[in-house]
Amino acid sequence: MRRPIGIRRTAILALVAATGLVGAACGGLRTASGQGTVAMIPGYRPGGMAAPTVYGYQTPPPTTVSVTLSETDAVSVTLSETDATHMSIDLSQSFAPEGKVTFIVTNTGQKKHEFVVLSTKTPAGAFPIVSFEGEANRINEDAKGVTNVGETGDMESGAQKMLTIDLSAGHYAVVCNLPGHYANGMHQDFWVTPAGSVPVSVTLSETDATHMSIDLSQSFAPEGKVTFIVTNTGQKKHEFVVLSTK
Repeated sequence: MRRPIGIRRTAILALVAATGLVGAACGGLRTASGQGTVAMIPGYRPGGMAAPTVYGYQTPPPTTVSVTLSETDAVSVTLSETDATHMSIDLSQSFAPEGKVTFIVTNTGQKKHEFVVLSTKTPAGAFPIVSFEGEANRINEDAKGVTNVGETGDMESGAQKMLTIDLSAGHYAVVCNLPGHYANGMHQDFWVTPAGSVPVSVTLSETDATHMSIDLSQSFAPEGKVTFIVTNTGQKKHEFVVLSTK
């Protein structure tokens, strides 16, 4: 039986913020989609990266991302199993600069899992559940607009593997595509951003019809490329506009 999945539509919007005072507002720039809109502006670097990487290493070291696979409801560093229908992929960070990215994948669950990296514009939770490689209850890794760029293969309980992939800037979906596992929650969005820029995460939301907000992970950045990853967590349509103004 196909298990219902909460789907949020996403769109990618490229903006660049340069020198000067910048105002962030909802109003003016229109996108095609509404709820769940994600806007990606070239130049973002993850907040966990050391400051020197912002100011110009010619060849930055590969980014290491820890990945934990388990049957659990929790999204945390320590994962525990709950039941056969609640599984998760937990990433130490959901973004990395373009170039070589190393995933250290640990299966802490009691079941066999895998870790698959898909290059796609489709949100990680929005793939239809079909048959793949002759097995039901899987997503189609060969669908139009989807490219498998690397995977660990099957991992037994307690196994740990390192997967290094040279990734271009863009959106990726990381999944476990063993039968039924995607439907049980094993999928996450992952962003690869242009090198040499500063990160700012943005959340658009509202509590009621007259209380709405834009929340920034930081209200400043050095001049140069800035990447905003914008997520609409509200129930209404919103937008994110950057204004240079005094």
